[in-house]
Amino acid sequence: MNLLSGEPIQVWVDYEGTVLNVSIAPLKVKKPSRPLLSHPISLSEIFPNKSKLYVGFSASTGNAVSDQYIMWWSFSTDRGSLQRLDTSRLVDLPYPTGTDKKLLALFIILFGCLAIVVSAILA
Repeated sequence: MNLLSGEPIQVWVDYEGTVLNVSIAPLKVKKPSRPLLSHPISLSEIFPNKSKLYVGFSASTGNAVSDQYIMWWSFSTDRGSLQRLDTSRLVDLPYPTGTDKKLLALFIILFGCLAIVVSAILA
């Protein structure tokens, strides 16, 4: 998988009590059975007040100009209720050229990770 291609990717961030797992795959490929990254962490120690957490997205490029697109996301505190991605409902993106493709791939990954980390915290 080439993260610099500018092609859409899927990101899964799963938090299971004490371990944060991050998996990525091309858009229409199933979630890998083994995560790309796995890190032990206790989010309840970092965020002791679970009643006031927010889910959102943020990006920064410094002085560079970049577009980021979140095509779809799902959040749940109960893994069984997560919605599946219906790729037929996704809109086409105006793909950038050159180095913008590299930044786009990076930010899609970062946005997906952020959304799922926060969702895991609230779980």
